[in-house]
Amino acid sequence: MSMKKTSGFVLLILFLVLIHVAGFVRLSTTAIHSEAASRLGLWERTKGYSTVADGRKIDTEKAYLDYIQVGPIKIKNFQVSIINYSGNNDNYTGLLGMNFLKMVGYTIDYSRQVIKWE
Repeated sequence: MSMKKTSGFVLLILFLVLIHVAGFVRLSTTAIHSEAASRLGLWERTKGYSTVADGRKIDTEKAYLDYIQVGPIKIKNFQVSIINYSGNNDNYTGLLGMNFLKMVGYTIDYSRQVIKWE
């Protein structure tokens, strides 16, 4: 896993890209902590839920960012899930999901723990 800090926000880039739940394969979704969403001014939200890796369902909200930029990649009008995170928030403020990664070209250098954007 790798972490990247940009403009005061850090997304954890986790390479668990597929989640198998109840016989279905689901792609992970980019998520940010509710505290980060508030700092970004994401007030237009819809309520919902997400299924986490162990199969539990958690309450979430969905919102759209004007854009998300990771390295040289910038995607406009990007949907994120907003989660209430209660763990240690010191190192990151979200999770970069497959809804971002499936839209871009990249390779993973596991030995150096970096993503190379194409």
